[in-house]
Amino acid sequence: MAEPPLQPPLQPPAYPYGPVPVLDIVSFGFRQFIAQIKPLALLSLPIIVSNTVIGAALNTLQLAPDAMNKSVATSMAMVALIGIQLVNYLLIAYLVYVYLKYVCDWFNGQVGEHLWDYFQPDDRLWGALGMGLIYGVVSLVLGLITVVGFFLILPGLVMVLVDVYLSLRFSQAMMVYFMEPKIGVMAAFGKSWRLVNHDQLWRVLGLGLMMTIIISLLSVPAIILEASIGVFSVVGNGFMGGLRLPIIFVGLLVSTFISLVIHLMFSTGAGLMVQARLYKDLVHRLAHVPSDYPVSQAALLGDDGVNQQFGNTLSQDTLSQDTLPQDTLPQDTV
Repeated sequence: MAEPPLQPPLQPPAYPYGPVPVLDIVSFGFRQFIAQIKPLALLSLPIIVSNTVIGAALNTLQLAPDAMNKSVATSMAMVALIGIQLVNYLLIAYLVYVYLKYVCDWFNGQVGEHLWDYFQPDDRLWGALGMGLIYGVVSLVLGLITVVGFFLILPGLVMVLVDVYLSLRFSQAMMVYFMEPKIGVMAAFGKSWRLVNHDQLWRVLGLGLMMTIIISLLSVPAIILEASIGVFSVVGNGFMGGLRLPIIFVGLLVSTFISLVIHLMFSTGAGLMVQARLYKDLVHRLAHVPSDYPVSQAALLGDDGVNQQFGNTLSQDTLSQDTLPQDTLPQDTV
């Protein structure tokens, strides 16, 4: 008997993307992150290494004001490092864009053959930049209004609530834009508004708080290490002499590396996996709204074992013509 063909290493298995509890969404997202940690690490490695070195150098200079004042060359180097750091911030933003493409392709079963292809820009880059600009402008305006209203207490509280509300309603816009190739920028905002309706606000808020707590706990080692280095930079000046700055630099290399791994890989990588699973959940909870990215019935239901594993409570009766758009069901079942 012929052996079955090997499954491509980057080809995801079929998952049931129906509605599940928030805990299952977070658990599923982190499990997929762990399963994909190698390709995500390879995508992150160049930016993590460059940011680690630059960040450690900048922080070392900031902790050594005496050395900075003694040399004009060091001050010039400081300016150069700041410029490089700004470039690194742009690289981090681009890495998020790369992550988004990979995660969405993974969930849609369309992962490319070569990881480095994800660094090549496509048409979605400009839309993503536009969405980022819209997010930034709206956040800035709401932030300024909140600061002004803070002194009046009640208006400030109202603006904080408005800010949180709008952030939740539009939280899926970027994921919608990348998951649904044919959708436009403004249509993605509108789709997010429909997905995160009033029935789903508390679920999305709870998921966000849960992710914040998890990432905060993961960040504790880096925070402790950075605090220890700060204390050493003060008390070690008297007895370490010329070894003080090299020791500080090495310590900051380690702490910066840990911090970047946590915030880029765990916070961004795992966070996007969770957000992608949440998107699938919200789409199926709002199944009467036609999706621009058709989903097969197999992806909706999966087999019984997988449904039970991920807590999928949908049944064949639930996924009827009354609740699903016609293009999501095979013709022989309609």
